[in-house]
Amino acid sequence: MTTMHHEVDLWQKVCKGDVEAFNTLFRAQYKSLCIGALVLLKDQERAEDVVQDVFLKVWAKREELGNITNISGYLYTSVKNACLDELRKLKFTDDIVELEISDDAADPFHSVRLKELNQQLQFASQGLPAQCREIFERVYLEGKKYQEVADELGVSINTVKTQLKRALAKMRHVMEKYR
Repeated sequence: MTTMHHEVDLWQKVCKGDVEAFNTLFRAQYKSLCIGALVLLKDQERAEDVVQDVFLKVWAKREELGNITNISGYLYTSVKNACLDELRKLKFTDDIVELEISDDAADPFHSVRLKELNQQLQFASQGLPAQCREIFERVYLEGKKYQEVADELGVSINTVKTQLKRALAKMRHVMEKYR
């Protein structure tokens, strides 16, 4: 079972009140959420409190949250918003303004989400047939031109284009669940 399928199944169980599923979700997400909160709050105890509060709210509202498909994204956003609320309470207005106008690259969860996306891309590419994966990697990961890949593999440029089209279709299908 893929990570995304497991996460969705786990979330469905949480929404139905499964305490063990909630504990599993908590253990899987707690550490990375605390790191992101710590970057924002610069206080480990407050960061842990914020993350725990988010999980308490999620548990309390679990029946209302059943339509969420990207649980990790929801949790990261909830923690970020809770941290902003905490900063407002502490009157760190300069930090709040900076955080609210910052782009995704300054988002402390950006690198965590990129890592998860990269893992999903690697998983998706492993499911491709060998030639399809080889062409995909050479064009998109190594940045080679279609003709260059065709020459290296001894195939026509149309084969490269067809294999890329198939690879992208399969990758899109697998990655849809990540959104």
